[in-house]
Amino acid sequence: MRPALTLLLAAMTLAGCGAMPMAPNEVKITKSPRGYFTGQSGSDWTLQELCDHSFTMLCDDGLHITNLMAAQTGQGDLVFNGWCAG
Repeated sequence: MRPALTLLLAAMTLAGCGAMPMAPNEVKITKSPRGYFTGQSGSDWTLQELCDHSFTMLCDDGLHITNLMAAQTGQGDLVFNGWCAG
């Protein structure tokens, strides 16, 4: 059984926050050695799809995603960040 994800989806639109527009099917994720990750996905991705498919590979064995935050940009992309924790 997968641990429950704590999701906080900001209801606001982030216009002009420096996020570059992406191809609709593109996903970019950067992970630090300490477990923090950040990323952006194109407008074809939903947060649920990212949780079901892309985020499952982020955390090492025994760790799960916590403090996940996501917001939609003015272009329809998602920007997100969170932590892998035990």
